[in-house]
Amino acid sequence: MEQTTDYKIFKNLASNRRLNATHVRKLIESITENNLSRYYPILVNDRMEIIDGQHRLQALKKLKLPVYYQIAKSGSIREIILLNSNSRQWTSLDYLNSFIARGNKDYLLLKDFMEKYDMSLACSLLLLSPTALSKNKSMLREFRSGDFVVGDIESATVMAEKISALRPFMIGNPDKDRDFIRALMTAYHGITHEDLMRKLEETGLRIMRELSRKEYLRRIEDIINFKRSNKIRFF
Repeated sequence: MEQTTDYKIFKNLASNRRLNATHVRKLIESITENNLSRYYPILVNDRMEIIDGQHRLQALKKLKLPVYYQIAKSGSIREIILLNSNSRQWTSLDYLNSFIARGNKDYLLLKDFMEKYDMSLACSLLLLSPTALSKNKSMLREFRSGDFVVGDIESATVMAEKISALRPFMIGNPDKDRDFIRALMTAYHGITHEDLMRKLEETGLRIMRELSRKEYLRRIEDIINFKRSNKIRFF
């Protein structure tokens, strides 16, 4: 283990997560109260790029204290993610930005899709992943491991446009809920988007935030079947 006060020797990996100012402040408070940095050295690769400990480095730098560090033989992004999972957990945005920084075009397409349609990560993955409906929780593991691949972008775009058109008739942001997206996909096997839009405009009814896919389907049924003799059922 080495130590230094020459903070300039350390380099940040573009693929590492972005610094969290709140986390740095908490570390400063903790180190000020009880400095245990000697027992938790920063881990760097042979190019002095930080694998683990970029927040600790910033805290020690602000406090003008020595930095203890160790040099590891490897420093891949997968190693960084594994190490950080044992400290402050990475957020979905950390993963997204990390893989974009490494030049992953699928993750860049994902981010652009989220921003263009103001859609949550979970909903965007559901629309863009080729087998998302059958993957359930494994979809998120695939995203975090860097293995996410964009599927049918054209179909996802069409669905995103339809969801955007429904927003004026929503209360409580159901468009941010993956269960709503799943329910809408199911409903559109039995009705058209135009049918639903017309009913919403005619009746003044709204799509509310619900607790499950089944409840969303019931809500869509109620809207479609309002003053309708031949009822439509989705399940």
